[in-house]
Amino acid sequence: GGGNDALDNVLDQALGGRPNREGTGTAGAQPSRQERAVAASPSAGSSANLPASPSRTDVARTLGPLMSRIRQCAGDQVGMAVATILVRSDGSVASVNVGGSPFGGSPQGACMEGVLGGARFPPFSQTTFRVSYPFNIR
Repeated sequence: GGGNDALDNVLDQALGGRPNREGTGTAGAQPSRQERAVAASPSAGSSANLPASPSRTDVARTLGPLMSRIRQCAGDQVGMAVATILVRSDGSVASVNVGGSPFGGSPQGACMEGVLGGARFPPFSQTTFRVSYPFNIR
C-alpha cells in the first residue's frame, strides 16, 4: 500500500498491467535512486545480498528519466516504441533493440537504442535480465 500512482501506472504499462492513458511519467524518483546508489555501492562478496533481478520499481526508476531523450529521438514520429533490453548483472546494458511502428529499424529507433544503451540498472545476482519496455510516443 501507500504507493505512487504515477509510478504504478508506468510500471503497469511497462510490465503488462493495466493501461496508462497519460503516457509515461515518473516524478519524485530521484532521491530514492541516490539512496539506492549509496546502498548498492560494490563491496567484495556482496552478491549474496543482491536481488535476483531488478524489481519493477528499479526498471521504472532507471528508464523513466530517459523518456524526454526518447521523445527527442522520435522527432515528429508518433507510435509505440518497444525496447527489449538485456542487462548484465553489474547493471550495465548488454544490448538494446527498439521495435514497433514506426521506430523499428529506423534512424529514430537507432537513436533510442543509443539512449537506452547508456542506462544503468542496480546490480543483481542472476547472470542477465531481459525486459521489454513500451514507450508511448505522442
